[in-house]
Amino acid sequence: MIRNLTRQTLVAENEHYALNFFERLQGMIGKDFDRNLDCMVFPCCNSIHMFFMSRKLDVIFLDKENRIVKIFTAKPWGIYSGGRNAVKVLELPEGSLQKSACSVGDILDPDAEKSGEKVKNKGGIRSFVFAEPAGDEKEKSKQY
Repeated sequence: MIRNLTRQTLVAENEHYALNFFERLQGMIGKDFDRNLDCMVFPCCNSIHMFFMSRKLDVIFLDKENRIVKIFTAKPWGIYSGGRNAVKVLELPEGSLQKSACSVGDILDPDAEKSGEKVKNKGGIRSFVFAEPAGDEKEKSKQY
């Protein structure tokens, strides 16, 4: 799960990390987004190609602090760069940027499933309600 900490919105629920050479080369070529895959993440990457793609993708470039440095909708057969500060790329279905209300400067949390939160839908934008720590965790949080 990837969430936007700045706007408290959900960016992706079921991301896939492209970690080896062939996954990185293929990316979303020949694949469709569905409920089991709604984001392709390319760590240690600052540019992408859209060769052999048949549809547009929403693209987010992140810096080392997971801050958005560049966002746009990429068209097939293009080459795109996030600039020298970009170190990670997220490829999403077209329209995802609007749904998640992401913009340059926002900070994303790529490990959101590890934190206590509930997703709620309000007006087409999925936002977060943070859960109160339970029992022992609540006591530990008071100690610090």
